[in-house]
Amino acid sequence: MEPIDLPISEAVDLKTSSYFPYSWRLAGIFLAMAGILISFGNIFIGVVVAIGGVLVVTTHYRIEVDFGRGTYHDYTWILGIKSGEKGNFERIEYLFINKNKVSQTSGNRASSTTFTRYDYNGYLKFSDSKKIHMGSNADKKSLLRSMQVLAAKLKCQLHDYSED
Repeated sequence: MEPIDLPISEAVDLKTSSYFPYSWRLAGIFLAMAGILISFGNIFIGVVVAIGGVLVVTTHYRIEVDFGRGTYHDYTWILGIKSGEKGNFERIEYLFINKNKVSQTSGNRASSTTFTRYDYNGYLKFSDSKKIHMGSNADKKSLLRSMQVLAAKLKCQLHDYSED
């Protein structure tokens, strides 16, 4: 299969996934609101709590792909600060999804129990064997939807390697 040709001199900056899980982001919303209320009593503590909540809610992973220059920046976005890896690429081959078996054991003195489930991971594959993790989810349909959006924006194909 031939790789898709890239658009000329077009840069795309995309959010790939949140840094914190959903439950933490929900708690961050309450922290931000509580911080605002606390600031009426103690401005210093209120501002610190509010900023902590805003950090939890807004921190996320992003990737910036500059097709014209053939560069990418895979980074974590924290209140406008970009921290992450930069690299070069010749072309984007495709996006793909794979499946990984995850086991978790919990136990006590008398017994232990092992839970097994599957996690689905999405990756961006460049022509020079580089791949970048774009997101993961225990729900395949949810990951598939987000990967389809990324594939449309990056103008590349999406392959599902998670089928048995």
